[in-house]
Amino acid sequence: MGGPSKTIILSPLDWGLGHASRCIPIARELIRTGFEPVLAGSGQSLELISKEFPELRTYELPAYNIRYPEKSAYLKEKLILQIPRILKTVKREYQLTQEIVEKEKAAGIISDNRFGVRSNRVESVYLTHQLLVKAGWLTGMATSGHRSFISKFDRCWVCDYQGEESLAGQLSNASAEFSSVSWIGPLSRFNSSESIEKDIDIAVVISGPEPSRSLFEESIRKELRAFKGKIVLIRGLIEKEKSFNVDGNMTVHNFLLSEELQTLMKRSKLIISRSGYSSVMDLNAIGGKALLVPTPGQGEQEYLATRLQSKGVCASVEQASFTQEAIENAMNYPGFQTKKASKTELSNSLIDAFL
Repeated sequence: MGGPSKTIILSPLDWGLGHASRCIPIARELIRTGFEPVLAGSGQSLELISKEFPELRTYELPAYNIRYPEKSAYLKEKLILQIPRILKTVKREYQLTQEIVEKEKAAGIISDNRFGVRSNRVESVYLTHQLLVKAGWLTGMATSGHRSFISKFDRCWVCDYQGEESLAGQLSNASAEFSSVSWIGPLSRFNSSESIEKDIDIAVVISGPEPSRSLFEESIRKELRAFKGKIVLIRGLIEKEKSFNVDGNMTVHNFLLSEELQTLMKRSKLIISRSGYSSVMDLNAIGGKALLVPTPGQGEQEYLATRLQSKGVCASVEQASFTQEAIENAMNYPGFQTKKASKTELSNSLIDAFL
């Protein structure tokens, strides 16, 4: 007779690539500790983590298909209009999750911000860094709604340090009224391996929902065309095959997997990226100078970029103000200091939840 199931459903949100990237170390640790992860998700998020773990079984869930407006002033209104469709998606993914649990005889679920990926039949964990949702005049309502979804899960794992060492500040350390919250430390697909010679002047790492991603890429290409130096641009487009081309002073990749991306970023004198929390965790893991460009109108990214600049870690600049002068200014900051990631909290949390 077989023992208890070791199958854990791991499901990243499809809102940019950050949720998939921070699920990569979870999948690695699940495998290392003897569990059997299966992947459930949608869109490029599922494609990315599937390329990292081609041996794992995958299930398609309905896509959230979050769209941003071209003008950031209308972001909150645009997101509000998408709520009915999002709730419909949550209901459908909940139904499909029950089918996956039954088919896989799963022992548990780890859902990275997918509200409907949970089940009353198995231990269901919600992964987030936002106990407080920064959304301007919508902050109170958004935070309340988010916590309502979190309360439906058995546990909530916050991927940050608690207290003064926190990377996300108020976002991850806001008081929570449910007792199932635990802080498991930052999650990065990278590690702080040996230093590498820095022979690339700028690495630009792009991700996020459309049309914001494309608008950012267009702005970057235009401004850096006159830059005198070696530039590598990673577009954040997960396609069937990896590809690259050379455009003037810029080598352009559609995407890179974790090991290649880590090496490239460690070779770079400056990294330009969005200030999404997963990007911040990656930068914290490998160290180096960075220029953060928050997605216009996205309160969380604006808060993180401002916080890190005020702490003297790295520079930030609004997308509309991105210039070569901003790059020069960013080089004056000390940058992130390489930190060796600890797997202890994650490993203990996995064992505590599912064994």
